[in-house]
Amino acid sequence: MFFNKSKKPKQSCLSTLVQAIIILAITIFFVCNGLPSDYFRKPGPIIRQKECFSNLRILTGATELYNMSESIKITEINDSTYNILIEKKYLKAIPILPEKKCQYLSEGDISKDGYIYCKYHGDLEGRKECDFNKEYDSKKLDSEQKTKLIKILVLSVAPSLLFILVNII
Repeated sequence: MFFNKSKKPKQSCLSTLVQAIIILAITIFFVCNGLPSDYFRKPGPIIRQKECFSNLRILTGATELYNMSESIKITEINDSTYNILIEKKYLKAIPILPEKKCQYLSEGDISKDGYIYCKYHGDLEGRKECDFNKEYDSKKLDSEQKTKLIKILVLSVAPSLLFILVNII
């Protein structure tokens, strides 16, 4: 009489867990579909640096092939170098610069132990000090990506944890 005996029966742990997993899946689906398509893309500066390094690889390969095949060696990079490489079919066209700050130069004799570098992005092996490394810290940019991922996980898992807590208590 003094006690209300109409308590609702507790759910089994297994059914609560199954329901929580379903809620988690639905939440992840809606959270991920609500994100812009470029949410996890690398930031622009890193992409442009990779494009620049790709150009450096192509330019370095073309000059190495030319120097192995021809008797007159290319010793430095300049406007006439591009014309020679294009004329002899080692390059299709002058490389398109990914940024206005880019400028391809050479250090030392590239037919021997010299190398080609970008005035802004540096060289492929990190020998040349460059302005890009002073402006951008790639570790910081990677940590921003990790922070975004953690936010997604928290937003996705929170409703399921709340559901489990409500059903257990």
